Amino acid sequence: MKKTYAIILMLFLNYNSIAQSIGKSVMYLVGKNFTVTPKNKELIGYGYPEFYKVVSDDSKAENVLLFYDAKNYNSNYDSLVNKTFKCISVKPWINQVDPSDPYYYAIELENPTIKSKVYYKFSTLSETYFKETFKITGLGLTDDYYCSQITTETDKISRTKTFDTPDGNSIAFSKEIKGGIATYYAILKTTDESAHGGKGFTILFKDGSRMSNPVAKVDVTVGSGAYFNHKIFFRLSPAQILKFKTGIATDMKIDVLKIELDPGEGEETRAFFNCLLNKL
Repeated sequence: MKKTYAIILMLFLNYNSIAQSIGKSVMYLVGKNFTVTPKNKELIGYGYPEFYKVVSDDSKAENVLLFYDAKNYNSNYDSLVNKTFKCISVKPWINQVDPSDPYYYAIELENPTIKSKVYYKFSTLSETYFKETFKITGLGLTDDYYCSQITTETDKISRTKTFDTPDGNSIAFSKEIKGGIATYYAILKTTDESAHGGKGFTILFKDGSRMSNPVAKVDVTVGSGAYFNHKIFFRLSPAQILKFKTGIATDMKIDVLKIELDPGEGEETRAFFNCLLNKL
């Protein structure tokens, strides 16, 4: 059942949800308004996951879940749909492997019609449920936010500095500086139930242009569950650098796998790349 549920969620993604990746900058959410978005009719029976009335690792769902629905082991759909909450605080979830570097956060939400405490369990490892559940007003992510998400690593032996954009999107980037010379790379990613160890990629942009390489190698690794990860890593030419700087990607194909980027993901990809260009 869990596998079926995950597949259905992927097929019926709610396009009213937010497109930006929050990552570990969850403090940006404090003070923002969260509206629970309606689901496609195929998903209504599953309710809403990750809503809690207490911050707890109690294994009994009925003890901790908000508006617990015994039919789907989630929160009742009708009790939450279209409700608007205000985020009043964010704190790490309890009992994590490394408390100093948490992956799960308790987003405390407030609604005047709900008397109990309301917490949403946010995962920095996968924002799928979060993006499908909420429409957030006033988020207004700035260039500073995107630039703050880029990681830096310095190799003192080789005197090389490497910058990486977050890997949560279909397209990510890496920048390597050695001897004062900057080299840029793109990483294209998707998953599928079958392994496709072929070649080639195509990226479509909003202005009708495209970027492609029919011989680029596709690396395949075993992913989570029954899925395989497909990745293409390639060095960017000056023309490709300019395209990612100005263009908005909308669709992508890796070997035979077609990917339609989420609304807003193309703009986010461009924002990350432009931040990367300025890293020294």
